[in-house]
Amino acid sequence: MELTLDTHKDSALALTRCQHRTPAGRRCRFTVKEQSSSYCPSHSGHYLEDPAAADLAPALLGDCTEINTAQDMKRVLGKIFLLLAQNRISVKKAATLTYIIQQLLRTLPAIEKELYPVDHGPCRLDFTGWPSARTDSLPNETPEQPSHAS
Repeated sequence: MELTLDTHKDSALALTRCQHRTPAGRRCRFTVKEQSSSYCPSHSGHYLEDPAAADLAPALLGDCTEINTAQDMKRVLGKIFLLLAQNRISVKKAATLTYIIQQLLRTLPAIEKELYPVDHGPCRLDFTGWPSARTDSLPNETPEQPSHAS
């Protein structure tokens, strides 16, 4: 096969085209804006090209090793917001992490019941300290009938 000028143009064009492929296998038609990127601006948010940006655990968790309380979850949500505002994570990844935290928040009441069970025991009524019933202050059951003298 001979290399012609048209083939050379096509290969150069292929290098400047976005590398994103649809589920059907078609390639994006847009060109890459930056030489260091492999994707067009609309697809660059879907792919992490910097391997150092892939490990978000230190940025999200900091010194925290587990997310067990609502305060931990609130702190992580705030950090997700900051990473999204700085364009360090994609909207899709932020939505996924937020959904996971929402599911964790839903389990907090069950975890609290598991850690701190409330044992009410059998229901008992305690009447100590109540005044006792007095029979001398009760009214007569049969009221006196007035006499009618004629």
